[in-house]
Amino acid sequence: MFQNLKRIDDRTLAFTLSPTRVTYANTLRRAVQTEVSILGFRSDITETGTTSDVKVLKNTTPISNEMLADRVGLLPLWYDLFVNEANWDKEKILFKLHVKNETDQVRNVVAADFECLERNEDSADEPRRIPNTKFFHPDPITTETPILLVLKPQLEGQAPEEVHLEAYASFGKGREHTRFNPASQCAYRYSLDTSEERIMALWVSWLRDQKKVDPKELEQQPDRKAVLEREFRTLEIYRCYLQDGDGEPMSYDFTVETVGPLPPQKIVGDALLAVAALADKYAGDLPETVDIRPADWASPVGFDLWFTNEDHTLGNLLQTWISDHSADVFVGYKVPHPLRPEMVLRLGVKEESAARDLIAEAAMGIADLFRTWSDEWSRTLLDERIVSPKSPEFAPGMSPEKVAGLPWKAHEAARGVRSVDSQAAKPKSKV
Repeated sequence: MFQNLKRIDDRTLAFTLSPTRVTYANTLRRAVQTEVSILGFRSDITETGTTSDVKVLKNTTPISNEMLADRVGLLPLWYDLFVNEANWDKEKILFKLHVKNETDQVRNVVAADFECLERNEDSADEPRRIPNTKFFHPDPITTETPILLVLKPQLEGQAPEEVHLEAYASFGKGREHTRFNPASQCAYRYSLDTSEERIMALWVSWLRDQKKVDPKELEQQPDRKAVLEREFRTLEIYRCYLQDGDGEPMSYDFTVETVGPLPPQKIVGDALLAVAALADKYAGDLPETVDIRPADWASPVGFDLWFTNEDHTLGNLLQTWISDHSADVFVGYKVPHPLRPEMVLRLGVKEESAARDLIAEAAMGIADLFRTWSDEWSRTLLDERIVSPKSPEFAPGMSPEKVAGLPWKAHEAARGVRSVDSQAAKPKSKV
């Protein structure tokens, strides 16, 4: 299923998924962006007007507390890859930011200014400070961490600008908020068909149908032919893609680029398993979140299944699978309103039990399909030597030795470091 796997750079992976239906390719794309759990700061406004996991204790800057908390919520957090939602203790690590500018120079407040305090579970001792480089990695090119805000110079007779906040990190998925999207890019295109015969046929039909030009007459106009050829090669040629026997696309060229904390190969692997887990929820008895009602159409035959907290990802999957494997059954879905977490699947069957059986059968088939793909993905990574069975996967561009060698506040973002290695970071020279 996974072909032409290659690493573009430390953060980007490209591969071809083939052969399969476009629905399943699009499901993988959506799952990468919405179903993979990563670590982040929840900074949403609660009903009481406070932010959820980012508490602003003091803020004398012009920026509002809500905007400050939101910027903190968008910070990428690095973490060990064996850490997951099940074994992460949200209250164990306190992220504390307390910065005051008492100088006559502008002061950038950056992610490297955070203190990371680890609570000792076995004693009541004061929290242990751990290097913030464990969670906030400097950019490999600029060696700087993200800027949160800027503190103005202190003027004579005025109090200095100050910001003080505390935060806890937790796992979430991209469907909740973009702060939990692990990929800065996940896109695919139909794999191009390089057959000269098909390309020529498309060229001729394009000239006749779209440009109203006779290909034979065009041979006598080299300048115009060159212009049209450039236009064709720029746009129209992408309609010449690999197709199955029904004329539908069947091969897809993916590009996945990570935000940073998770390597792209792990993002894809987690996405495949996430789709299988999504389908597993409906592979047996339907949960209480599914409400079955008689279909509200002219014919009395049929049922509407209302899925709570589901969207196009599940709807399109079930529709495609049932359509492919039960051709005599009408199936369709819709999301009634984009702001309501509901998806409605309509099945043209006579009995409610038949509707339940169809959903369970489809869900089991989808789960098995994506688990099989997950196994194939792991084997492909090993075959192409993208990963090693003996070495864990670390964040791209930052080996474990490099992280361990960084001293406390080694970044010093806006104030120093032009190179980061296993030794103590050296301050940049002044000119």
